[in-house]
Amino acid sequence: MLWFLIAGSLAFVVDVVVLTLLRDVLGVYAARAVSFWLAATTTWLINRNISFAGRSASGAC
Repeated sequence: MLWFLIAGSLAFVVDVVVLTLLRDVLGVYAARAVSFWLAATTTWLINRNISFAGRSASGAC
């Protein structure tokens, strides 16, 4: 559970930093698209490789 919370927090930081850095270069909407994609990818990678690394994918919802 701790890594799940860390992943979300880190993704928030990635989102804010990337949006702040790119908004003057790309514009708000394009920068938001890039920052969201990077934040979502960060969360997915951490959760897949650390948070839920020992669990098998059962396919059930």
